[in-house]
Order: sequence, then C-alpha cells, then structure tokens
Amino acid sequence: MTDIYVVLTSIRKNFSFLWDEFEFNLSELKPRDGYRNSGYEIHFENKWCKLVFMSEGGVLDEIYIRTKNPPYFGRGLKHMTRLLTNREPKSFFLVSATDDEFFGSIAEYVRPILPEILELAKTPGVFKEMIEAAEATKKSEPITIEMIRAERARLHSLGLDSSLGAAMENLRKRDKHE
Repeated sequence: MTDIYVVLTSIRKNFSFLWDEFEFNLSELKPRDGYRNSGYEIHFENKWCKLVFMSEGGVLDEIYIRTKNPPYFGRGLKHMTRLLTNREPKSFFLVSATDDEFFGSIAEYVRPILPEILELAKTPGVFKEMIEAAEATKKSEPITIEMIRAERARLHSLGLDSSLGAAMENLRKRDKHE
C-alpha cells in the first residue's frame, strides 16, 4: 500500500497554488478498491468545486474536477486537457504516486491549464456548456483555452466585453458561420 503521508506531503509541496490561490482544503481521504485492488482518493474542495486525486495500484490514475453547485458537472483532467488544448495529456501511469519528482512533473504540466479550468468551474453552467461543446465538436475544430485567451484579448483590445461568456459566444458564432 502506498504511504499516504508521503503522497499528501508531495501534493502539498507541488500543488501549493491550490491552497494559495484557490483556497482548497483537504475534505476526505479514503481507500479505493479498483482493478489493481489498492489505491486512495484524496478529496480537496473549496467554495465552488472538488478536486479529487485518485490513485490505483500505487500510481496516480486521474485528477477529477467536479462542481459543487448546480448543474453538478465534472470530468477528469486528462480528458479536459485533451479537449481544451488539443494536446495529449502527460501519462499519469508511469511513475509511483509516492515519487516527489513525479508530483513535481505533474504539477508543472497541469499548472498552466488547471487554474483556468478551476475559474471555469466557478460558473457551473458555463463550465458544463464549454466541456460539452468541446466534446460535441471534437471531430471539428474544438474551442480551446488558447482560443478563448486570444478571443478575450481581442475583445479587450477593442474595448468590448471580454468576459468568458462573451468570448465563448463569439467563438461559437464563428463556428456557425464557417
């Protein structure tokens, strides 16, 4: 069985931005029975969402994000990374979940995208709509975080509403006209 103290220490060290910027707290720690018969779930939550680190067989299996307010919605970080950035997520399966370097590597990888996903999760309806729209348009050109950033910057430079909702609406209109 994985030494959970080592895992918690590594998460605290490498994901400190979760506490510092998003006010997450440890809410639940429980064993997880799965295919490999050993693992854990570590639940962190703040006012608007839950973040769950799931391990199985001594390796980190997934980081799952779920909103706490209606409409309740969630997806795994690997899936959302693939949808929102058009890049394959780094494999979480290669190194023991107790390896501090592993958590450092994962934190470095998710640091650019996780804060934006957590910001989206503050508004569950927009979060759900964006992920579902990305899933529906996976075969066509999906709306990525990079596209949203660029559209928000464009709207801001024009002195227009550069909110997330306005950017998403403009990007959807663009897709309909193309």
